[in-house]
Amino acid sequence: MLVADVLGLPIDRVENFRNVAVTLRDLRVAAGTIRAGTVGAMNFGVRVISGGRERIVLQHFTRMAEDLAPEWPHGHGWLIDLEGEPTINARIDIGSDGVMPTDDACMATAMHAIHAVPYVVAARPGILTLTDAPPLAGIDAFHRPAPAGV
Repeated sequence: MLVADVLGLPIDRVENFRNVAVTLRDLRVAAGTIRAGTVGAMNFGVRVISGGRERIVLQHFTRMAEDLAPEWPHGHGWLIDLEGEPTINARIDIGSDGVMPTDDACMATAMHAIHAVPYVVAARPGILTLTDAPPLAGIDAFHRPAPAGV
């Protein structure tokens, strides 16, 4: 809805969706065992309908084994497809060597919230959205903290 608001796109409705793929074998994962015949992969998200047409789609893919739902996109990060003038397709991968991509994605989310604190504190009471603050960037993005005790 935030993207639609920023684009000035009126919303007719928002539709949720969820697709699943069943695993044909037991899967051993960190949380335990996913039994054969149960959900081993999910694709879920939302569609924004405007003017009777699907205009914005956000979806998430999760697999508990790489070979499940091979027709779905693979990788860690985001695929962004903007159809219009101009059409833009981008892939954003997250993660560094030896770090789980989900850990880096969570850190990026937290950093965005932390960098917004000064703007939220200075704001008038009420509800704020991302568009109420200037573009947020950390001034320490390329600096490593000094080791403790130095």
